[in-house]
Amino acid sequence: MAGKVEHEDKFVRLGNLDHKKPEILALNPNGQVPFITVDGQPIIESAVILRYLCITEKSLARFYSEDPSMAAKIDEVLDFNGTVFRPNIVAWLKPYVIKLLMRKTEFSPDLLEMIKQGPA
Repeated sequence: MAGKVEHEDKFVRLGNLDHKKPEILALNPNGQVPFITVDGQPIIESAVILRYLCITEKSLARFYSEDPSMAAKIDEVLDFNGTVFRPNIVAWLKPYVIKLLMRKTEFSPDLLEMIKQGPA
């Protein structure tokens, strides 16, 4: 159990496009990872998931402040990661990842094409 929160893990292999398979799309029509499903509704984006769990689960409350000023500081870091750091590091790494994937025959052609095209 993570943070004393009961959950069921579903591991997906991105190289096999598991996140686009019907059983995952039934849980999360966006086909994005990571995601959690709460009461049948998917919650996507890692920062949103972290905030949601910290607000709703007492065992995780210590990681997100009820004080608006402190919560804003935490949000700054989470949002910086999602809007500045991650997109830039992905853009920088993308050519290298594509080269590596091109050498691997076990990756599906659909995945390689999706990576070349970028986010939908």
